[in-house]
Amino acid sequence: MWRDILLGNRDEVLAQSRHFRAALEVLEQAVSEQRADLLVPLIEQARALRTPWQLPASKNTD
Repeated sequence: MWRDILLGNRDEVLAQSRHFRAALEVLEQAVSEQRADLLVPLIEQARALRTPWQLPASKNTD
């Protein structure tokens, strides 16, 4: 199944892979060069993008 999904969406998968690789290079460079001024915005951006994905905590009403 995944084979068909990846091959059927080849162009988008490759585009997203290139985008991810570029973002990872920025992160690696910032860490390697100990650039806190670059790391802080990257961390904040990741947090902002991740927050909407989090499910609300379940409320136990027992």
